[in-house]
Amino acid sequence: MENPDAGPSNRGGTPSARSPNPIDKLHPVLRRLIERMIDLPEGYEAFLTEKQLTRAVECAISMMPEDEQAYLVSHIMTDDDIVQQRINSLHLENLDQRVLLSAAEKQLLLRSTPEPGSGEEDSGVEYYDGGICKICLMDSAFILACGCHYCTSCLRWTIRVGLQSINDFPPSCCFDFGENLIRVVNRPGLVHLFRQLAVEHSTPLRDRLYCCDTRCSAFIPPYAIETAFDNQGRNIGVGTCPQCSEETCATCHGRSHRNLPCSDREEETAVLDKMDEEGLVYCPGCGIVLTFDGGCNIMNQKHSQKHSQKYGQEYGQEYNQEYNQEYNQEYSQEYSQEYSQEYSQEYSQEYSQEYSQKYEFSYHCKYD
Repeated sequence: MENPDAGPSNRGGTPSARSPNPIDKLHPVLRRLIERMIDLPEGYEAFLTEKQLTRAVECAISMMPEDEQAYLVSHIMTDDDIVQQRINSLHLENLDQRVLLSAAEKQLLLRSTPEPGSGEEDSGVEYYDGGICKICLMDSAFILACGCHYCTSCLRWTIRVGLQSINDFPPSCCFDFGENLIRVVNRPGLVHLFRQLAVEHSTPLRDRLYCCDTRCSAFIPPYAIETAFDNQGRNIGVGTCPQCSEETCATCHGRSHRNLPCSDREEETAVLDKMDEEGLVYCPGCGIVLTFDGGCNIMNQKHSQKHSQKYGQEYGQEYNQEYNQEYNQEYSQEYSQEYSQEYSQEYSQEYSQEYSQKYEFSYHCKYD
């Protein structure tokens, strides 16, 4: 006889595992919500289907005030979950559309690196080219135009490194990567991120405009800057941030002040005064702040490689002459004082000893 207290058995003798009810997979917060908002019959866990459970959750959430709904979402979904949901709604696989990614979306795209075979289709991407990956020393999948071999994961990692910030852009090996190579790794999000950074990178540094809201600071592309005039008829330009819609003055880079002139900013004057004290200047080619400390004129500045020689010739010669004159005068005076004191003491001691010996000898000769 079968034990009535025992669970259901299999005729084949193998115990069958109890399939979990849909309610067991529901988040505890949502479970407490439907129990509080909906009058459910006793023992509903046993017969409630997944479809019925979904409708119950939707009904319970719809009966909540908006502030409670936001509070509920913040307790159930992490920031990454919310950003991922936003990314999924953008349909990044459609490369024919323009997509603007926020800072949080960029970071999530740079962190997430699904491995091949984890559910994403990589057909047409993975193939063995007979070489060895230069990074992990495993079988490579690609050979680039420069002759370097990469496996898929290492090539994606190399691309992500080059998309970390505008200072790291563009991704490169022995040459700079283009969009066609970014497409090969089958990550549409990286293609959109590449396009977004390419617009910022192609804009001259002195012409780049960023959102005046420090909580955003997103790059405002040139096509988002419209012509605007102050009350004196001067073109100041106003850029609209694509992320937060804040308007920024393209002249003073502060908050937009339509029909009004740019106000004098004390902090900007203080910065310029500090630059004068520290010997800092703006690069004449790209506008980056530089310091010239004499010696070699070669500058290790990524954005100023084209202007480094010109800057060194124009500014370096003038600065060297002025610096050498000032330094030589100051050094000569200081050295002269130190040397005079040291020499006078040494000469005084030597002369005193020599004179005393000579005087003593002559004195003895005279009185002997």
